[in-house]
Amino acid sequence: MSQFNLRVAIIGYGSIGRQHYRTLTSMLNEPPWVLKIERENKSTNETLLPEASLLRSWKELSTNKIDVVCICNPTSLHVETALAAVEQGCDVFIEKPLSHSFIQIDDLESLLRAKSKLALVGYMMRFHPHIHALKEIIESQNYGRLLKYESYWGEDVSRWHPGEDYRKSYASRKDLGGGVSLTLSHDVDLAYFLLGDLILNERKELKHQLPIDVDQSCELLFQTQVCKDVKIILNYHDWPPQRKISLAFEKAKVDFDYYHSTLTLQTALGSQVMKLPSFQRQRLFRDQFAYFLGCVESRTPPRPSIAEARRVLEFILPSHPIFGSDHH
Repeated sequence: MSQFNLRVAIIGYGSIGRQHYRTLTSMLNEPPWVLKIERENKSTNETLLPEASLLRSWKELSTNKIDVVCICNPTSLHVETALAAVEQGCDVFIEKPLSHSFIQIDDLESLLRAKSKLALVGYMMRFHPHIHALKEIIESQNYGRLLKYESYWGEDVSRWHPGEDYRKSYASRKDLGGGVSLTLSHDVDLAYFLLGDLILNERKELKHQLPIDVDQSCELLFQTQVCKDVKIILNYHDWPPQRKISLAFEKAKVDFDYYHSTLTLQTALGSQVMKLPSFQRQRLFRDQFAYFLGCVESRTPPRPSIAEARRVLEFILPSHPIFGSDHH
């Protein structure tokens, strides 16, 4: 993998911030900086910060000629953080989801255009080889009409970060933009990526089991021009975790199993199993950053864009039970 001659700063040094720090350290000519401003103090573990590359104000982004800011703080701060970074002349990588509301997204898009800056939202599952294979199968139309698309993702949120109180994490807190449909919105983005624009028909809220103030289980029913029966199920409860996508065509069935790294195609002629031996999640992050940093160097607009990530929010938020009428 090529080395990039870019200066990158990370804001938000929780688990995903540390993950991106490790990934970017192996890809850049110099290690990333970490931006730690006053508002981030309470959620940033000081002992984990690489002090030699610490920035403490927005102005230091420009004085240190930072090219890209990687935004990994809580969801509720994503857009305001991106605005501040772009004001300092930086391109931005924004962890998914883009936000927990639509507030200031228009301002961010306008500022990006005015400053000629680039932004990518981190739906890294778009870089999974099996997702690309699924897209090729759908677009080939070799197996007739797509009759049904079903996505299932369930994980026990209390087991994500051993030693931490999951109730205090952004994923479990309404004020930080948590909740299962936003935190696990990868699968909504994948349906959008694979099938095109979605129309939400119904959202079913399933039984709550955990003492947190966000949505914990939901079933989203959509339709698209490609498929009239699209179901996405998300939950914070399953252990062991499950993550699968199933497609039923007129002449075939296709099953993607994320945790077993398999893609199975079944037709009248038999079954084919495509397996990725020793596949690691780290590869998705590396491929995502290789793509984005390449776009930064070539000044090519990356995807998923702010507009695409906003569209994902539109699929989720209109009937989202934890948001009031002010989220627009």
